Amino acid sequence: MGRISLDRARRIALAAQGFNDPAPRARVDVRHFRRVLGRIGVIQLDSVNVFSRTHYMPFFSRLGPYDRSALDRWLWESGEMVEYWVHEASLIPVDHRRRFRQRMTSSKWGLDRIERDHPGFVAEVLDQVTRHGPLQPSDLEEPGDSSGSWWGWKKGKIALEHLFATGVLTTAGRPNFVRLYDLTERVIGEERVSLPDLDPFEAMVANIEEAARSYGVATAKDLADYHRVKVNDIGQAMAHLQGKGILEEVEVEGWKSTAYLHREATTPRTVDTATLVSPFDPLVWFRPRVEHLFGFRYRIEIYVPAEKREFGYYVLPFLLDGHLVGRVDLKTDRKSSTLRVKAAWSEDGVDRARVATRLAKVLTTTADWLDMNEVSVEGGGDLAPELKTLI
Repeated sequence: MGRISLDRARRIALAAQGFNDPAPRARVDVRHFRRVLGRIGVIQLDSVNVFSRTHYMPFFSRLGPYDRSALDRWLWESGEMVEYWVHEASLIPVDHRRRFRQRMTSSKWGLDRIERDHPGFVAEVLDQVTRHGPLQPSDLEEPGDSSGSWWGWKKGKIALEHLFATGVLTTAGRPNFVRLYDLTERVIGEERVSLPDLDPFEAMVANIEEAARSYGVATAKDLADYHRVKVNDIGQAMAHLQGKGILEEVEVEGWKSTAYLHREATTPRTVDTATLVSPFDPLVWFRPRVEHLFGFRYRIEIYVPAEKREFGYYVLPFLLDGHLVGRVDLKTDRKSSTLRVKAAWSEDGVDRARVATRLAKVLTTTADWLDMNEVSVEGGGDLAPELKTLI
C-alpha cells in the first residue's frame, strides 16, 4: 500500500475539485460551467438565501465572477440538467438520472400517510399535473370543485413530493426558487424516460467512480456520502473499481481509515487560490472529510439559537492557497445593497494579516459579483478589526 502526505492529499483533492484549473481568460460562458460540472458532478440546492443561492457558489469559487442569469438559463433551460434527491436536492447531468432509478422505484416518501388520510389523493394530483402542468403546489385545484378553490399547501406538497421522489414528476423550473412540477417525460423527453434501468450494481459503480474522481483521494465513508448511499453497500463496487485499476488503496498521513486514490488524480505543486466556499460545496459538505483533510472543524449553525452559535448564522470557509484559513459569517442586505460581514475568524497558526488582506479583496469581488454597492464589516471575530481598515 502506498503512502502519501496530508499536504499532497489536500493538493490532490483540490485539483480534483477544480480549484487548480486555469482561470477563464474571457467572459465566463457555458463551456466553463460544464467544466465545473465535470469536476464535481453534483450541484446541491438549498432554499436559504441569506447570502447567495447555494447553486451559484461552486461556480463562483472555481471560476470567479460570472453572470448568474447565464448559469440559471443553462441549469434550467438547456435540457442538460435534471433535479433529484442525490446529495439532498441536487442538479445532475440528465444522462446520470438512470443511476437513481432504483432509488426512485423504492421510494415511498409520504405515500403511507397521504393514502391513509386521503385515499386516491396522489392520483388526483397526478391528473392535475398531467392536464394542467407544470404546476406549483399553490396551483392545485380541489378535485370536483368547479369553482377552482385551493387545496391546502401541505397536503398537495406532500403528494407532489412523493411523485417527485418516485420519478413520475421532475422539476420544470424554479421561479423564485419554488419547484415547478411536471411529468418527467415532458421535461427530459420520452426517449430518456423509456431507457432501460441500469443494473443496481452498474449504477453503484458509476456513482462511486464519479465520487472518487471528484475527490481524488478519499475514504470509503467519503465516497458513500457523495451520492448519499450507505457505506456498507459500496464494498462490491469498490472491489470492482480496484480490480479494474481505477482505485488504489493508499495510506494518508494522519488518517485512521484506508484511503482510495483515483487513477486520474493529479498532484499540482501548488494550489494558488483565494475564495469563499459554500457550506454546500462538495469540498466541504461532508464534515468528517473536512476535518481529516484540512483539520477544519465546520458546522452549519443556521438552526442553532443565536445565543448558542459559535461563529454565526451563515458561515463560509475561506480557502487560501490550499488551506482553509478562516471563516466568515455573511449576509447580503439587498435593500441597502450591502454585503454585511457579521463576523470573521482566522484559524490557529495562520498569518492573520495576510489572511485579512486576501480576504478583503475576495469580499470586495464577491460584493461586486452579487451586485452589492459596498461591504460593511460590522461584527466580531479576530479578523474583523483588520478587515475594517482594509475595506
